[in-house]
Amino acid sequence: MERIAAGLAVDRLDVGQVSVARERGHQLLADARRRQLPGVVARAAIFQARVLAAAGELPQAGRLLDEADALWPDDVRALPQVSLALARAQLAIEDGRPTEAITMLHALEAEDSLAIFMERRESQRTLLLLTARAHAVEALRGWRAGRGGPRKTTLDALQTALARLRKAIPTPEAQIAVLSGVYELALGQPKRALGQFGRAIDVATTPLDRAAGLYLYGVSHAAAGLGDGVGEIERASAALRDAGAAPPAEVRA
Repeated sequence: MERIAAGLAVDRLDVGQVSVARERGHQLLADARRRQLPGVVARAAIFQARVLAAAGELPQAGRLLDEADALWPDDVRALPQVSLALARAQLAIEDGRPTEAITMLHALEAEDSLAIFMERRESQRTLLLLTARAHAVEALRGWRAGRGGPRKTTLDALQTALARLRKAIPTPEAQIAVLSGVYELALGQPKRALGQFGRAIDVATTPLDRAAGLYLYGVSHAAAGLGDGVGEIERASAALRDAGAAPPAEVRA
């Protein structure tokens, strides 16, 4: 039953129902603590931290990751350590620390003792997605700052990360479209970006992906001189409210 409950919670997060995942994750964590099972508590805390990061409750997410880290033995190499490292990178991205997240992800990928766990499709896909997201946030910051836009090295890094992400299985189509749109926008091509963000809206299967596409479509619409884009931005905000989610880092960059 515990595995079924955990699977249901993960499923709700994967489809973007953050508020439902949060409720189920909270119950899983409470049950694990009550039963005094350190390994299960660590896994539940990592999952709940991911949920809270998506909900915008970053300090609480950080505390849960610290709790999970303290519970897991330093000399034991296992899948939860990969999950913990990926969750810390996710938190860094949502907390506006994309450069730190990139450093974490590169270190994880280079850690030989965890290589066998990084061969799992889910772990590899998450690492590639987070890496691309972190580079996208850096590119958006450079674009918003003006002064010639982001550095070429930033754009090249995003392009490379996108090329790797396109090989992930299963392919995250909506997220690739969002991040490809960010690349075009950062290049100073808002009209080309509109096509990518429009595709993201069309193929999105979660409220978070749809919201990111809508918001950045509105931003690109305004940048292209085609209107203020307020309608799309308002629809993005409504989608996030309905899902119990906070605006993702790409929206806040």
